[in-house]
Amino acid sequence: MKFWPKALFARLGTVIDWLETHQGLCMVLLTAALAWSAFVSCHLSAKNIQAMKDMEIERTRPMVVLEYLQEMPLYGVRLRNAGLTAARDVIVHTVPGIELCFDDPEKPPIRFLKEKIDFLPPNASCQAMLGTMPQIQRINKTLVYRGTIQYADAMGRQYTEEVVLDYTLFGGTWYSGKTHIHEIVEELENMQGAINGNLHPQGSNDGGFSATISFSRKGGEKTEAGKASGKEENPPHGPTNGAGGMINEPINGKEEPITEPIHEPVKFGKESIHARVLEHVRQHPGEKRGDIVEALGIPLSTVGSALKALGERVEYRGSKRTGGYYAKDE
Repeated sequence: MKFWPKALFARLGTVIDWLETHQGLCMVLLTAALAWSAFVSCHLSAKNIQAMKDMEIERTRPMVVLEYLQEMPLYGVRLRNAGLTAARDVIVHTVPGIELCFDDPEKPPIRFLKEKIDFLPPNASCQAMLGTMPQIQRINKTLVYRGTIQYADAMGRQYTEEVVLDYTLFGGTWYSGKTHIHEIVEELENMQGAINGNLHPQGSNDGGFSATISFSRKGGEKTEAGKASGKEENPPHGPTNGAGGMINEPINGKEEPITEPIHEPVKFGKESIHARVLEHVRQHPGEKRGDIVEALGIPLSTVGSALKALGERVEYRGSKRTGGYYAKDE
């Protein structure tokens, strides 16, 4: 005990004497501290319980979303409740308003976008096909719809979701219209042949395309290139384009054979191609796109573009396997 000074023991004795004298006050202070700690603990527990309750409400709440719908070549919109509980009083508002884009003067409004939906169960959806991408762009040039979705849950809690539908994301998508993989491969090979030199796009005001066409003498005779290589060329009777088809119109304005090779590009405007495709469909109703390509000697992609442009005058009838194209005036 020699390390502890006597003054320290004296002070401790004084404190102990004070505590013994004021025992009531000390008990009050200790009880107040215990009560405060209990209050703080209860408050924190209540906050944790509320947080867990909010998390459960958020987990089980309705979640109404507006989604893209793509069934090539058509595009649409789908309103879906992706939540776990039902949504009530669903109201959709977009700028510009979403509407059907088909060429029909009596097209009806999209009711689930124009009117309030009283009850939308979980995983339930409403959908509508708007049209092809060119048809949608004629109605909304920006291809972007912005707005909000307002709805409530069963307890009356209100929710608002922001909506942005940007159809420019689908710009440049390619639709083949084929159902079998070998048909897709064949079409891709045709496109590759066009890219490799059969089709040479050139800038022009009429938006046409130019195909390099080579003409030669009658079958059995050699062209200048054939003489040099020692090979005979036996083309069909008449000039052919890069896609291998026949061109039967006189090129020089005369019903005379062309005896010298011509290697300059010959340009076909869109209107001329559309007229040829329309006339062929009228004369050969029920043919498929591949038959038109083979008969006219026009690349498959060009025939497809012409048929789309002639949508008001040409239509596809029947199933994908057995159907074909027909003129609407028939």
